[in-house]
Amino acid sequence: AYRRVACKYSPLGCKWEGVAGELAAHEDRCKKAEAPGWKLLKRVVEREAAQRSAHAAALTAAREGQRVVEMLSSRCKNVEFTNVVLHRCSAHEHVAGRPAHCVSATFHALGFRWKLYTLSEHTERRFSAVLQLRESRAPLRTDAFILPGHVMPEGVQLRIGTLARTFDSRHKTSEPVLLAEGGAAEQLDALESVTLRVGLIDRRAGRPDPGFLGQLNLGGGGLDGWDEEGVLSDSGGGGGGGSDSDFESDDSGGASGGRGYY
Repeated sequence: AYRRVACKYSPLGCKWEGVAGELAAHEDRCKKAEAPGWKLLKRVVEREAAQRSAHAAALTAAREGQRVVEMLSSRCKNVEFTNVVLHRCSAHEHVAGRPAHCVSATFHALGFRWKLYTLSEHTERRFSAVLQLRESRAPLRTDAFILPGHVMPEGVQLRIGTLARTFDSRHKTSEPVLLAEGGAAEQLDALESVTLRVGLIDRRAGRPDPGFLGQLNLGGGGLDGWDEEGVLSDSGGGGGGGSDSDFESDDSGGASGGRGYY
């Protein structure tokens, strides 16, 4: 008699909740039970549309997460993760042909210098991120994913952004990666700073980075058991001691990173 229950007309919009002993009395006078058929049908259609939208959003999030898992499950030279703090930038600063919203300090990953920008598109109500390589000595084939940082506005849920690109001297900037839409994008646009977490995966050919393997290169001829193409030979032992994560940050304190290990 004292368990919590909801009205049987709740699918039609009744918000009453109470104890079971009061349920019958409420349902006898519930206004939703007397609503005309066209109103009931409209309510049912709206409810189904909301459920489909929620299902589509959950499916998109699951696919984005699966994409990150696939990135981290395939062979690569190195993986590094960096926490990046972006601050509101000047209205004159542009990236990818558009005015930038926030920009990070330069951070280091995979042996290169990077910057991360955010874009806020008011008309489309979209909030995106753009990754920029600051220098390029040779083509750099990279996968990347962008996750929410540890400090986010309450109620704002960011999508997981992923990209695959070969950076070089002529293509130093990625395409915008969508992170939020609608109300979430508007909330992010009002912020003076945003914290994001960036994962960078080195897809260049060759043997894995010694630090990524947790091995020490004690000789001049490369790692034991690995040939020049990065393939582990049948006779390879893969010795060497473990190494702690290498953390590095630039002088401005805007980013901190470390190597990932499998």
